[in-house]
Amino acid sequence: MKGRTRIAPTPSGYLHLGNLFSFVNTYLLAHEWELELLLRIDDMDQARLRMTYLDDIFRTLESLGLHYDIGPSGPSDFLENWSQRKRKSQYDAIMERLKDEGKLYPCACSRKELSTHLRSEHFSQHCWSKNHPFAAKGQKWRLKYAGESVRILNGQGESEESQLANEVWDFAVRRKNGEPTYQLCSFNDDLHFGISHIVRGEDLRFSSFAQAYLGEVLGENSFRKMRFYHHSLVKYEGKKLSKSQSAPAAKYYLGSRSNKERVLNFMAAELGLKGSFSVLGDLREAYLEGRYS
Repeated sequence: MKGRTRIAPTPSGYLHLGNLFSFVNTYLLAHEWELELLLRIDDMDQARLRMTYLDDIFRTLESLGLHYDIGPSGPSDFLENWSQRKRKSQYDAIMERLKDEGKLYPCACSRKELSTHLRSEHFSQHCWSKNHPFAAKGQKWRLKYAGESVRILNGQGESEESQLANEVWDFAVRRKNGEPTYQLCSFNDDLHFGISHIVRGEDLRFSSFAQAYLGEVLGENSFRKMRFYHHSLVKYEGKKLSKSQSAPAAKYYLGSRSNKERVLNFMAAELGLKGSFSVLGDLREAYLEGRYS
């Protein structure tokens, strides 16, 4: 094996076709690049966790025929041995280190308040100068960012450069309730599990830059070698599929053999592959052999 990649669903809703497309992309690239595949489930947001959603992840992967090399065998194994809550001390250590090194500032501003100010004015610096106490309740801890360029490596090892987008400028590493944010947890877990290649949708491109910037701030040289592949998105009625928009659940797509075949052939068409497929293994072979239409 040349490295390791991961799929990282969140048990905050039923998986949908967009999730499956991302999983299949990751699965195919893992085989193309000879990578180990890890199942990582992001459950830090306990308020949104539901056992039925957690169970849905394993049922969906089994129904799809997507096998991973490393990770929990089922919901009970996940909760006992793999939950992000098991790594809470790691997240807390990063937050405290960033705070002690002067890289963070407390901010009580809402997302609406931030969105009403132009980033060219760097509104968030107003909070820098207020020197709010970190111990005060109801504040996020944000990572200071002065607009410098950030670099990542794409799947081919080529350098891509960008500033952080508005939605991740001065992104939070600690929520108002004291819990670590997605950006920090994902960054830590990719290092913890030895991930070398990250596959995610194009809509998360700037999360890649945000996490790469966090790696720069922390001096994590291994993150500089991380390769990122951002795939296109599946759309439903012209819109991006998402749980927040109540996208149809994958379990309805995979409810029968004929439905599963339609899902696989839909994905094959999205990938430009030629042929008709009834199992994921056949789609994988077509992909590896380059059977494009």
